[in-house]
Formats: sequence, C-alpha cells, structure tokens
Amino acid sequence: MEIFGRFNQLSFEHQVIINGDNVITGSLPYDYTDASFSGNYEQSTVVSDCHWKSKTTLECLVKLNGEMAATLTF
Repeated sequence: MEIFGRFNQLSFEHQVIINGDNVITGSLPYDYTDASFSGNYEQSTVVSDCHWKSKTTLECLVKLNGEMAATLTF
C-alpha cells in the first residue's frame, strides 16, 4: 500500500492519497491549530491527525481503521 500526502502552503489544503486514490482533502486553519480529517479507502476508515511542530513544519499521522499507517511531514 502506497500512502503519501500533499500540503499547499498557500491554501493550507491537505490531501492524503492511497494507491493513487485521493481519500482525504481538507483545509487546515490559518491560525496553525491542530486539525483532524477523515475519509474512506475501500472498506477502511482513514484518519489524518495533523499538528504543527513549528510554523514551518506540519506533521500528519495517518491511521487506517485505528492503526498507524504513515507519518507525513511537510
């Protein structure tokens, strides 16, 4: 399973892509607060919990059915 993500620094839009399918799209708040997004991939629930390590480093923890699947750093 290939999991990767995108983060647009201008629009603050975050995406999670699994095996080429966009499963999560959402915009983070501009005030750098944490955000959580969810979606579905096949029969699995996908959650991306994002938090700012600093104002220049965003980390998103991706879970499939409650189990850690990937750490995305932007």
